[in-house]
Amino acid sequence: MEAQMQQQPGAASGGMIIPPYNTRVIKEPRGMIRIIQLVFAILAFSITTSFDTETSFTISCYQSKDASNQVRYQKKSTYQVEYPFDMSSTKLTYLESCNENGDEMKDKVFDIDFSSSAQFFVATGVLSFAYTLCCLYGYIKLWHLYETNPFFPIVDLVITAIFTVFWLAGASAWAANVSDLKHYTGPRYLIEQLSHCNQTIQDIEYDCFSESPGKWSSLYISLIFGFANLFIWGASIWFVFKETHFHQRTLQPVMMGGATAPGMPPMMNTATGGGGGMMGQPIGTNQQQAYPNLGDQTQTIGQMPTGNQFGPGGY
Repeated sequence: MEAQMQQQPGAASGGMIIPPYNTRVIKEPRGMIRIIQLVFAILAFSITTSFDTETSFTISCYQSKDASNQVRYQKKSTYQVEYPFDMSSTKLTYLESCNENGDEMKDKVFDIDFSSSAQFFVATGVLSFAYTLCCLYGYIKLWHLYETNPFFPIVDLVITAIFTVFWLAGASAWAANVSDLKHYTGPRYLIEQLSHCNQTIQDIEYDCFSESPGKWSSLYISLIFGFANLFIWGASIWFVFKETHFHQRTLQPVMMGGATAPGMPPMMNTATGGGGGMMGQPIGTNQQQAYPNLGDQTQTIGQMPTGNQFGPGGY
């Protein structure tokens, strides 16, 4: 007997069984957008962190008085560019001078640091990925708490708005810094920073020319996903707002107003005490007002027609 009185694991206090999962939400805009946000966040931060390219240029030296312009020495220099894009820790090895005793190589470090905007962009993507996983778990597993407790939709709305601002700031700042990063790590800029390039020093002429500006397509793709995340997170604010009681309050005046369509009789309105509705007045009176063409055919409720009313055959 006691075993029968115990509730089942999935039963509520009122006897209603609560399903353990609600997969219906992933078919709704609120859940579907979370899945898209999950995928786009992964693509945004993973492409950025895995980015790796190098720019290169060549320095050649030869005797300026030599009519044959025979190259005495030639050296190709490469400059590595990778996440987190703190170029102050990357050395550039280049040809400093060449003479009869051989060539002389030198290292140079440039004070170029774009790590702050890149790390903020990646952190926004990682946090967005983690939050969308939590949202999907709450929507599917803890759906009864989300729909019955008004606190959870409000928190979801606030966090969604915060991530929208984060994507706006992160994508905009990183887009500007990607353009600067490409300029300051390009071979043309690096050549300009070397004082002996395209100069003649002690009858030795140094010729510097670009080789490769690097491949930046994948970094541009990460920016596309960054602005796509901004758009998706901004659009999801509306669908999360519809789950809060703020949106439900705006619907109450429409549902309680008692408005009717043109040509239709007034609806029953018990909330206003029958004012303007059918309640509080004899039904026959309202029917004659709403349908004046019925005339005397309107009957009082409870009056049964006689057999001769419809002819010799009755009904």
